[in-house]
Amino acid sequence: MNLKKASLLLIIGASYTVFYKAIFAVFPFIFKNSLSNNIFSALWILSTFTLIIFVYYFIKEITRLSSQIKISLWLMILFTSIIILFKLPYLHSVIYGIQRILVFELIRLLNSIAVLFFCFSFYKIISDKYSLHQSLNLIIWTVSIGLILELISFGYYINFILTGNESIPFAPLQILAVIVFLFTYYAVITFLIKFRKVEDYTKLVAK
Repeated sequence: MNLKKASLLLIIGASYTVFYKAIFAVFPFIFKNSLSNNIFSALWILSTFTLIIFVYYFIKEITRLSSQIKISLWLMILFTSIIILFKLPYLHSVIYGIQRILVFELIRLLNSIAVLFFCFSFYKIISDKYSLHQSLNLIIWTVSIGLILELISFGYYINFILTGNESIPFAPLQILAVIVFLFTYYAVITFLIKFRKVEDYTKLVAK
């Protein structure tokens, strides 16, 4: 395994995540069947794990990364691992109800912050001879908007805990969340396709 192969795995994983979300949105009744739900969920866990593999080999093979970037990458591994753990059945009996949702949303929020910090930092140090800036810039914008939407969603859960009133998110925000999700994964997959074309990752970072 190396970074180039890990990036291919992440492309497959990201593509499956889009497929998984689309199936859930269009055919939600499929997930009411325990067998199909378990299969789709297991594949989602595997697809999410490809991010951990990619980040690990990114740290291993990309030279001259600052300590701040490395910290953000290790935090991405940590938060993504926790997200995967939350999807495992046995954890449902440990943390449940609104507390489980709140902790899960908080971890997702922290993971998005780590991703955004990495993207900002990596954007500044990429060599100009590689055509990665445009895709990375789109990732930064979509993740930033997504982070705002996650903060709003987190606010809904906090409001429910404090007041007991379950409020429904404003409909345009739900539509915007779908659009941002699609553009984010489009940007990520486009970036990874270009990233795989880099012949020598040791020269990726500008001196």
